[in-house]
Amino acid sequence: MQAGYLSGSTCMKYCVDVVGAVVVMAIAAPWARAQETISDQVWLGSALFTIEDLENLTEAAKLTQDQQDAALELMRGGMARARTMALRNYRGADDFDWNDGKDQEKKMKEWQDRLEKQRREVVDVEKSTMDDLKSLLEPAQADQGWATFERSRRRLLLRSVQQVQQQMQQMQQNGTNSVHYGGWGQDEVPDLIATIRASKLTKADTESIATIMEQYSSSMDALIKDYRAGAKLLLKGQNGYWGGWDSESGKDKPSEGDLTKVTDAIKRMRETHVRAAQHVDNTLKGEAKDRFMRQRLRAEFKWQWTPSKRLPQIKGIMKLKSLSKEQKDDLMRIVKVADDELLKLAAENLRKQDEHRLSSKTEEENNPWEFMQDEAGQERVKKEAKIRKELIKEAVSRLDDGQKTAYETGIESDQDPANAFEKRRHGMEAWGLDQDLSGWDWSEQQGEDEEEQK
Repeated sequence: MQAGYLSGSTCMKYCVDVVGAVVVMAIAAPWARAQETISDQVWLGSALFTIEDLENLTEAAKLTQDQQDAALELMRGGMARARTMALRNYRGADDFDWNDGKDQEKKMKEWQDRLEKQRREVVDVEKSTMDDLKSLLEPAQADQGWATFERSRRRLLLRSVQQVQQQMQQMQQNGTNSVHYGGWGQDEVPDLIATIRASKLTKADTESIATIMEQYSSSMDALIKDYRAGAKLLLKGQNGYWGGWDSESGKDKPSEGDLTKVTDAIKRMRETHVRAAQHVDNTLKGEAKDRFMRQRLRAEFKWQWTPSKRLPQIKGIMKLKSLSKEQKDDLMRIVKVADDELLKLAAENLRKQDEHRLSSKTEEENNPWEFMQDEAGQERVKKEAKIRKELIKEAVSRLDDGQKTAYETGIESDQDPANAFEKRRHGMEAWGLDQDLSGWDWSEQQGEDEEEQK
């Protein structure tokens, strides 16, 4: 069964199995101490534990196969419980009639109490799971790898540092506690080790960058601790950066010194990330280098990097049922050629951005949007557009006359217009029309992110 998808009966099985395992492990390893938690400082939702945590613990503590299997059960059990809590939270919003204009303060207090209750419950799940995971280890394994695993958990705090910083700035400038959404997703601080794991490198490639990653992990962890000290007043709130400060009384308002500490820590986080990424990029060779760069682009150029086979025209061609195996192989070959050219352009621009980050003296100078809109960035956009245009032209040329007609009309058989005719306009938003023709059907792309990197 794939991690992350648990039926009710399966969830019950895991919970029962885990409880039994905990009793055994508590006896077998009484030295395990209570572990720190991070779910009360960053919103993880149902992803309290994932395959990434299992990979991190396996490598850090050199787990045996039996230990891996037990850790998988524990993590899946913790994830299932957090998933249930998150679902209960989302559906619980319907318990409040926010629009009736009555007892709004009372409702808000009840809602906040409910969120706080969920926060405590999730923290309890995380703490007990972490205790149980450590109980799996022999003392030598814990001495060797547990601190490394804890560092990997703390790096999850990187997910919200940008929003926390913006929220603190908002408080200082406007004296309000409203959530600030500006700039999300463009200038976040990614976890470089997560990027490397997603690159699926060989053991030899991973070993070649082991020293770089150890230095990165230690340096980033020290900065995360500095960041936590400065942002603690916000991080104590539900979901990390929500509602940590009482704006009416002014209680626990972050100081200018706190904001300075957080801003400095985040700037050094970005510099640490860039320097380590540069070292990895310079060390890896061939396919490993390309795989790493693709994952960096996926994490850091998410609005600017589109693999060629995700282009609507290419997706439309590849969906033709009449394509032969030879045609599919030929099409994938020319897609790869174009993709390699596009990768070089995007990688070059990302490396320029790296240098820009290292040369920027202040956060104001470190504006990725402004950097992307300069003359060099615009020239890259033109080159990419030309490559994509030529790719589409070449892909269409590989089709026979009937396939070209099907591609141009969107009709490959009599059943296609019959199926389209049965779709009702009722309830459709204007922007939702013709998504099947345009190729930008986001519902189809949810399962493609991992596949496109292979």
